[in-house]
Amino acid sequence: MKRAALLLLFAGVPLLLALVPRLRRALVRRVRLLLLLYVGAILLTAFATGFWSSRLSSLSGGEIALALAGMALVLLAFGAVLRDTLNDRAPRG
Repeated sequence: MKRAALLLLFAGVPLLLALVPRLRRALVRRVRLLLLLYVGAILLTAFATGFWSSRLSSLSGGEIALALAGMALVLLAFGAVLRDTLNDRAPRG
């Protein structure tokens, strides 16, 4: 019984997702939003840890400027992906 359930799970679900594109798109949208929120939490934690650690005081002015520029680029890319994700979720009519 367990083997049949596993076979159905591993063979049936990908087949169902391949044959029903609307179901696949809905699943991808939900997973993409969850992954986006997870990545955002990791980025926020990393930035907060970097700023409140003692390593910031050991950086020179140029290194701090490069770190801030890199952080701005990462946040800009995150915002662009978030905007695209939210635009995909908006109802079209």
